[in-house]
Amino acid sequence: MSAPQIRSIGPGFLEARGADRIVHFSDVHGYATRFGEYLARAGVWRMGEWLARPGTLLVVNGDLIDRGPQSRQVVERVLELRDDAPAHGVSVVVLRGNHEDLAIRFAGVVPDDAGQRRAIVRKMQRIAAGRFEDGEGEDEVGRFAANGGLSTIESYGGLEEFMEGFSGGLGECFASLPYGLQVGNKFFTHTATANLRAEEFDAPPAERLHELLWNRDFFSAGTVDPEHGEPMSKFLASIGATDWIVGHTPLINIRRHELCGGRGLIAAAANFIGARGGYLAIDRDRAWAEDGFWGRCPLDTVPPLDDV
Repeated sequence: MSAPQIRSIGPGFLEARGADRIVHFSDVHGYATRFGEYLARAGVWRMGEWLARPGTLLVVNGDLIDRGPQSRQVVERVLELRDDAPAHGVSVVVLRGNHEDLAIRFAGVVPDDAGQRRAIVRKMQRIAAGRFEDGEGEDEVGRFAANGGLSTIESYGGLEEFMEGFSGGLGECFASLPYGLQVGNKFFTHTATANLRAEEFDAPPAERLHELLWNRDFFSAGTVDPEHGEPMSKFLASIGATDWIVGHTPLINIRRHELCGGRGLIAAAANFIGARGGYLAIDRDRAWAEDGFWGRCPLDTVPPLDDV
């Protein structure tokens, strides 16, 4: 069986066809060792050996970096897997998260002057330690630091090395990451919004792309607010999908939240709270999740993978 075929359906949005299994990771956040453990547990890859059967699609749903100590290793591992996968009948899609977006914005304001760069590192260290003045965390440097960016810089060996990597290909890689992926009856973005419309795939407005990286207003008391669930369900119906699969919002477990009309949102960011590790898998006949707290659990309410 050949690797799933990936094609563009609009600026920032992809479609995959021919997938027989989806394995989904989200919010790895710089924990490369744990990520590797769960790639093996999911039957995808282990220490240089592909375990995934042909037809598998690996989706890495944003936020590879920040917070954990191994951001560089996570990025390098994911890109190696993406490049090597087709030779084994597997495809890998990496979506953009808000932390990749923060890194792009941060790198865009870092000056060339060595003294100014040292001052930026000192500022980030203060912010990371919680010792900063009012307003210091509100610019691009402050936001990156407040969201764990210093650990990413340190994983590269320092700001100079990080900026060299960014200009040497990392920045272009992050900037090219898509926002969304449809695989049959499943639709993936880093987070969801009640405002997305299928016709926006051709020319998505900037505010919509921002929502797909940052939005959490559809959650209320740990579940989807019905006011948001109805338009989200209508969007899924318009593209022939049954489920919207997201990361970003930390919840205690991976489960399907009912929207309406039999459609649902699967919140799958729980798998890396506290570097616990985990994944979501969807086959043609079943779905399940596994993490370090709950173990392996069937998701009986999730419709099997099907073509649109």
